[in-house]
Amino acid sequence: PPPALAVFDAPNRETCVVQRPRTISPLQGLVLMNDPTYVEAARCLAERLLSDGGGDDRQRLGRAMQTILVRRATPAEVTVLAGVLEQQRELFSKDPEAALALIAVGESTSSPETDSVELAAWTTVVATILLTDEAIHKP
Repeated sequence: PPPALAVFDAPNRETCVVQRPRTISPLQGLVLMNDPTYVEAARCLAERLLSDGGGDDRQRLGRAMQTILVRRATPAEVTVLAGVLEQQRELFSKDPEAALALIAVGESTSSPETDSVELAAWTTVVATILLTDEAIHKP
């Protein structure tokens, strides 16, 4: 299998596998954080949340959790993610070039009307949710 899938215990296709093993390794997190496919996926979901995810941040965070983890977010999770969102907004506001670099990852392009700082901050939040064990290994 491709190296990125081998990290997630993909079988080699030479034999049938009834059940794949569930392992967790630091390499999985690195792939999810750095592979352009996953960064682009996080950006695309972030853009979708900004365009039709609800009116305020908490509604959007709830929608992100529902979409990725297929469950409602707890109040504690929303509070933590709201803090991450504010921190990322502040960081990308100070470095708009980093925001532009992040949202340029991948083959698809983002909408020109979307604020790059806001989209980069939301991309980071979505990527954070995608990095959870619950998202990687759905029960």
